[in-house]
Amino acid sequence: MITIHDFAKSYGDVKILQDIELKVDTGEALVLIGPSGCGKSTLLRHVAGIEDESSGPFSGRIDVGDVQDLLRWPEQKLLHQRIRGNRIGMLFQEGALFDFCNVEENLSWPLRENHKLSPTEILDRIQSTLEQVEMHRIRGLLSKEIRELSGGQKRRIALARSLLLEPDTMLYDEPTAGLDPPVAMDIAKLIRRLSESRGLTSITATHDMNSARIIADRVCFMRDGQIRFIGRIDECETHPEIRHFLQGEVDYAAQTIQ
Repeated sequence: MITIHDFAKSYGDVKILQDIELKVDTGEALVLIGPSGCGKSTLLRHVAGIEDESSGPFSGRIDVGDVQDLLRWPEQKLLHQRIRGNRIGMLFQEGALFDFCNVEENLSWPLRENHKLSPTEILDRIQSTLEQVEMHRIRGLLSKEIRELSGGQKRRIALARSLLLEPDTMLYDEPTAGLDPPVAMDIAKLIRRLSESRGLTSITATHDMNSARIIADRVCFMRDGQIRFIGRIDECETHPEIRHFLQGEVDYAAQTIQ
C-alpha cells in the first residue's frame, strides 16, 4: 500500500531525511519510533501529501496505493481527486481541532467540503463514526465546545473527523502525546481495533513504547534522519541502539554499536 524509495528531504542546508526505503503492506500497522528530531513527523507529512518541495528540496518517491509518485502530483490534481482526507487520513499531534467550532461543526466540516450529503446523511455518518471511536454515549456531545472536552475526548473526536471520509490509509502523529497513561493506552487500543475492523493501512509516529506494543505489526526505529531497524516489536527490544534509546540514553554513540 505504501512504498517509499530512496527518499531524502532537506530544510535549507539541513538534511532531515536520507536514504529512506520502506514498504508497508495493505492492512499493516507500522509504528515509527526514535528520538525527537529524527524525522518521524516529517516523513508522515510527506506520505500524507501535505508537505512537498515548497518547504525544501526532496528526492526519491512515495507511492500510496495507486497514487504513484505522490509528491510530484500538481496541487490541483490532488484536490480534484481528493487524495488527502478521502484516500489518506491523518490524525495530527494534539488533534488539531477547530477551537472556534463545536463538536458537530468540527465533524460535519469534512463531509460538507467533500461530499454532497443531506444534513440527515451527515448526521447519520457522524453518529456511526462516533460509535466506532466509542464517543456515542456522551449526552449532548455534538453541541459541546472543544474546550469542554478532556484530552482523550479531543483525540477521539479528531480521530473520528479523520475517519469520516473513510480513508484506506491512516497516519497518526504522536496520537497519545500529552495524555495520562491509562488514557493513552485506551487510545492505542482504539487505534488497533480500528486497524483490524476497517482493514486500515497505517503508520504511527510515537515516543510511547507501551502504545507501540499495542498498535504495531512492525516497528521502524529512526535516528538522524535514517532508518536503523525494521522488525517485530520483540526483535526491536533486543536491538542495542533501541535498547539504549528506550533507557533514555539518546546520546549513546552509534559508532560503538557492533
